[in-house]
Amino acid sequence: CEIASQDFIEPHKLVSFSSGLISFVFPENHPYYMSIGGAVYTKDKKRLIVCSQSCIGSFDVPEGVEVIGRHAFLASQIKEIHLPQSLKKIDDLAFARAKNLKAVTGGDSLISIGNYSFFECASLDTMPLPETLRFIGDSAFSSTALKTVHLPAHLLHVGNCSFSGVTAVSMATYIPGSLAALYSAPVHNDKCEGHYPIRLQIGDVVTYIDAALSSSAQEIDMHLSAFPDDEKYIRQLYLYTPSIKNPVSFKVELAIMAYKEMDDKNNEDTKKYLARVGKTYCFDLIRYGMKSELIAFLELHLLSASALKALLKQTEAQQLTTESSYLMQELKNLNKTSTFRL
Repeated sequence: CEIASQDFIEPHKLVSFSSGLISFVFPENHPYYMSIGGAVYTKDKKRLIVCSQSCIGSFDVPEGVEVIGRHAFLASQIKEIHLPQSLKKIDDLAFARAKNLKAVTGGDSLISIGNYSFFECASLDTMPLPETLRFIGDSAFSSTALKTVHLPAHLLHVGNCSFSGVTAVSMATYIPGSLAALYSAPVHNDKCEGHYPIRLQIGDVVTYIDAALSSSAQEIDMHLSAFPDDEKYIRQLYLYTPSIKNPVSFKVELAIMAYKEMDDKNNEDTKKYLARVGKTYCFDLIRYGMKSELIAFLELHLLSASALKALLKQTEAQQLTTESSYLMQELKNLNKTSTFRL
């Protein structure tokens, strides 16, 4: 589409024109815009306004561009994009629904990523977050293929649901509001839909939280914003998990994951919690035929002799030979330990 008019055209109109167009062509003497390789820029080349349908495969944003505009790559067919050192801001919805976009590279000076900027980029699994970043908008990376994220230390704002779907997050120290960024809306039924574990690392401390931690997120955020170095509190964030079963306690499953990440010096509280709830948890595992999960829990060596005997009675009644043999072995190991201590 060749633009002959010298008049100013609103950027949002250029975006609307781009649908279905192969390319834009502006004359060299156009006072407001210039076109390069199917993309439209302001005359000073500091803002990329829109990329036409000719932008496919890999795309390099030229050095000098400071802003990628709203809707610039909306539903684009690009697969990779390289951002320049000069880029400071990605506007709202800039790459939304670019379903083929898999990797973003560069952008080492980026400061702001707008609301819904990469929303529903279903293939996106690589996106650097530079230490210069200060702002991430609502749902910025929601419904992408990103699974692991490190949040830069100097972030000032992390929007709601901005990393919904991510399963591992790390940060050097707690960033206020970051829990809301991980929120995944649960489905309100008897199943565990919308609930899944997120490995959360704050400094050197690792714990596991529920992705649907909505009711407690504000309380946790207030505490960690005031006491970001409260390691004991961080380790036990699994306690804020809603009481749901699918078919066994999801809270206990998160506690087990957290316990396995802890060293002997820091696991006492979680060890006591698992010892207290372990008997009921194991009965549920037996009830639902979850043999491997039962064996894995027994190998943590947390249950008392009375709990082991009660579970053994149940497995023998159900003629579960493998489970019974593991329980008997655990009882023997416990007796040996007790005798040695005497």
